Amino acid sequence: MDAVCSRLQSTIAKVLKQCKVGPVVSLSPTTSLVGRAEVIEYYKSSRKVNRLRVQNPNPQQIPEGFTYYNPQRDRNEIIRDSRLHDYPKLKSVDIAAKEGNDLRKTHLGKDLVYAVTETDPFIMEFEDKEQRRRILRRNLKKTPLEFRVDVDSDQLSCDTLRQVLEILDKEVSLDITIGERSSTQQLGLFTDSDELDDDE
Repeated sequence: MDAVCSRLQSTIAKVLKQCKVGPVVSLSPTTSLVGRAEVIEYYKSSRKVNRLRVQNPNPQQIPEGFTYYNPQRDRNEIIRDSRLHDYPKLKSVDIAAKEGNDLRKTHLGKDLVYAVTETDPFIMEFEDKEQRRRILRRNLKKTPLEFRVDVDSDQLSCDTLRQVLEILDKEVSLDITIGERSSTQQLGLFTDSDELDDDE
């Protein structure tokens, strides 16, 4: 957590110092190239899937004999044939579950994740086993993330930094986990992390 705080503090300080951008600070993560197998793994291990957005869905990747109905297995091929017909005609499919529902319990939500290609963008919003809301995405372009920071003060409060980290924590591919900091000390916006260590 200290290393994350230090890196974010340093980045925000450089942006504010060099660009003089005012109250909005934008951080752009690197392009995220998550593999197809990884999204399917997160889909299966999640507690609930809230949203799926898939560009250029490829129905050929839906396994033969895929189970939509059980025990009425004769209906399964009918739905898969429908996807083989429809998905190639669609540029993207974006579906979201109603509050408290799970896309994995819908026919469209069951097979859409398998239609993710190895190269096209997708977004999956889900709850992990700890019931945290997470976002897994593949971006071909860099996506800016915006945060509001009070630049009138030379102190960056722990609450402000924690809000930034909570936004970043949802992004699975960034692999950031928020931990509790025992100190209530405020971080100086332009203070070196070495100076912080000396004070503690």
